[in-house]
Amino acid sequence: AQFGADHERLEYAHRSALGELGRATDSGQRHLQQAVGRHVARQDLGDARLHVGAGEQVLGLGEAGAERLLGIGVLAGGDDGAVHLGVPMAQYRFQPNPPDDYFAWLGRFAPDKGPHLAIAAAKQAGVRLILAGIVEHGIKESADYFRDQIEPFIDGDQIQFVGPANMEQKLRLLGHARGFLNPITWEEPGATVVIEAMALGCPVIGFARGVVPELILHGETGFLVHNVEEMVQHIPRIGEIDRLATHTHVDRNLSSRAMAEKYVAIYEQLIEGR
Repeated sequence: AQFGADHERLEYAHRSALGELGRATDSGQRHLQQAVGRHVARQDLGDARLHVGAGEQVLGLGEAGAERLLGIGVLAGGDDGAVHLGVPMAQYRFQPNPPDDYFAWLGRFAPDKGPHLAIAAAKQAGVRLILAGIVEHGIKESADYFRDQIEPFIDGDQIQFVGPANMEQKLRLLGHARGFLNPITWEEPGATVVIEAMALGCPVIGFARGVVPELILHGETGFLVHNVEEMVQHIPRIGEIDRLATHTHVDRNLSSRAMAEKYVAIYEQLIEGR
């Protein structure tokens, strides 16, 4: 699967939420059908948007994603319609052992995902970095980017590239990393990998763009920074973050169960207002 594809994240969100709806409430599935039937849920996977009728309830996107993709304003939180993507916590188990001595980056190799910036930060901070993900060799711009800005810095020691990662490899990579570096250069609406890392107890140092400030609790589950220099400054502080508390934060707020409960609350509000 291609990391970072908005349409895949939405489909993943829907599968997770639908699987949890029945457990969130006994009438969850019935409410979903009623709400969609009356208020006409609409998807456009081309630009990763999903909203419900006149209520403009935003599902699977945070506040930043809603404003960027739909052109509407919502308040961040569960009661106002902003529903972040959630992960199934049964897969993302906390790793109680001390982490290994490396940082991780995982995603699609593209400038807006910032792997070149993660490399720069790791080199300046003097830490090991393991990169994993998809290189789209069939797309000239992507192939050129990897060849020119990524490959020259891969030395097999401080900077390592392990190729695409399946689910088992992803869980191992993120679960054992000291931290995850996320220096995105665009207003990302989903940032699933940030949630996945924190779900495993791996703190995240991320650029404060797009939805990321809605996901990371600065100083509690990671650090929000604005450039490579600030990322370098915070890398030595990664040990200040409680990994179990990071996992617990996702379980309570960014799990597929939490997402489903927010879906149900929105649908019930829509039904009550019909």
